[in-house]
Amino acid sequence: MLGLSARLGHLAVGRVADISVQDLRPGNFTWRDNSGDQVQANSVISPAFCLRAGEVIQADSPAVVRPMALAS
Repeated sequence: MLGLSARLGHLAVGRVADISVQDLRPGNFTWRDNSGDQVQANSVISPAFCLRAGEVIQADSPAVVRPMALAS
């Protein structure tokens, strides 16, 4: 569609890589939605960092919502 399939789409030697690295954090979490429904979880996935064209970019942006701050 974008004409980038020869350059994007999988990891290979010589290609630019964009990789998102996540942390799986154990704990007890309660997630609630706007209708009041809730789900219990014993772990949460949170962003650790990403690699963009070989550069490490930390997940410390104020725009990144920390799941633990939302869970009760």
